[in-house]
Amino acid sequence: MGDSIAGDRVTLKPASNGFTVAEQRRRFEWSRNAELQYWSGRIPTAPSFAEFCRVLPERDWPSSGQRRSYGILDEGGQLIGMVSCYGIDWEQRTGELGVYIGETDLWNRGYGTDAVLTLLAHLFTDLRFAIVSLTTYATNTRALKSYEKAGFRRISTRRRFRPAIGYYREVAMSVDRETFLALHPTHLQSQPSEPAPFAGSSVTS
Repeated sequence: MGDSIAGDRVTLKPASNGFTVAEQRRRFEWSRNAELQYWSGRIPTAPSFAEFCRVLPERDWPSSGQRRSYGILDEGGQLIGMVSCYGIDWEQRTGELGVYIGETDLWNRGYGTDAVLTLLAHLFTDLRFAIVSLTTYATNTRALKSYEKAGFRRISTRRRFRPAIGYYREVAMSVDRETFLALHPTHLQSQPSEPAPFAGSSVTS
């Protein structure tokens, strides 16, 4: 099991450590929230709570090494969201970021930004990642501001289609290690390192 990672406000709990039944139920309810599903598009879901609990461990922290997911805990230790790096290429040291705050009454409180900064600090310092990328809606101004604050820069914008919502414009962004280290020296406290046993794999998400 991995060690938790402390940020300024949040603590990131590795999904490999497991979740309590109450936390699993909270995540299941988030997966059924239409607003969260719209803005995230990547929240895992299942037709029943039992099935949700069955598939989640391999999805959160697969044996392939392609994803590392973390529960976002607030100052009181309550689970309020999730952040992950997926599509990991251990050889190139790259991956894609995904994050959401499941408790909608805590939006715009800075928790998501701190979770992103905390995970990026871990990826770039302890795991020696080179580049982290992401995609989001062009209309998601709240998220865009948070990502830009973390150091992400826009690479491209393109028109996409999803059956549930129709056509939309997607913004692709990325941040490299050097840029992040220069912008956020206060987030560079050493964290417990995490082994990378899949250093020969390369995946695309």
